[in-house]
Amino acid sequence: LDSVIHHLHTNKLPRLRIGIGRPANQRVDTINYVLGVPAGDERILLATAEDQAVTVIPQILTQGLATMMNQLNADPEAQQKAEERRRLQQERREQVRLRREAERNQAEGQDASSLNEQTASALE
Repeated sequence: LDSVIHHLHTNKLPRLRIGIGRPANQRVDTINYVLGVPAGDERILLATAEDQAVTVIPQILTQGLATMMNQLNADPEAQQKAEERRRLQQERREQVRLRREAERNQAEGQDASSLNEQTASALE
């Protein structure tokens, strides 16, 4: 990271941070833990986190780093509830759209019926 900062001449750059937890043994040096080879289970979790980070890069570019970090770091249960809220909002919007369309079609049908009646009366 120091090299990147040196070459860019700034430390103001976006960083997507992937958490690795803390050593289970308090006596293990944090630096050695962070830079060391992760244990089997941690290796799987780290690989999953890396894959997830790679897939969100396009979203980071369009939605911003802060927004995506909030989504990535959210509690899974909270994410599920937020997704359910978004789905319900979308369903409500679609219901309103369909109702308005039906009302518009009904009004157009009544206008056409009224026009037909007026035309028939004029022809008599």
